[in-house]
Amino acid sequence: GTLVEEFGFLTETGGGGETMTITDGTETWVAEFYGKNIWAAVRIPDDHVFVAANRARIGEINLADKATVMAAPAIVSFAVEQGWFDPKAGKPFLVNKIYAPDVPVTSSRREWRVFDLIAPSLKLPATLEDYPFSVKPDKPLTLEDVRRIQADYYEGTPYYMTKGPAAGPWGT
Repeated sequence: GTLVEEFGFLTETGGGGETMTITDGTETWVAEFYGKNIWAAVRIPDDHVFVAANRARIGEINLADKATVMAAPAIVSFAVEQGWFDPKAGKPFLVNKIYAPDVPVTSSRREWRVFDLIAPSLKLPATLEDYPFSVKPDKPLTLEDVRRIQADYYEGTPYYMTKGPAAGPWGT
């Protein structure tokens, strides 16, 4: 965060943001960089799984919770200055909706699929725009579970990619 505040953040194409998962073996944080000197980071609970699927995922943050939230000092004031957030409107400050509002269905669908595989008890619908930031798996994950998730192509769901237009002319 300090480096972004000092030097700013631009991707190799000059715009857009970036999500990074950072761990030291003891704790894991999700850090998102939105451009200029604006960033936020949230600690993932030890017994939870987070999914990064090509979109910003940090939503509402409690800046007073220093144990699990870090952010650029100007994260709120810059949004107010730009007219993107009105603190008097009574709506929550949702970082991802303010700084990176793109919600491609391909991203949210991948989030759903991981959460559905690891916590089917939640019965999350596949059609939501936003999913929980992280979820607790129904059971501890094994290496084989992670491999299965990485290799998943929605088999057994209406989104299985060997049927319909997404499958291409050879059903692949």
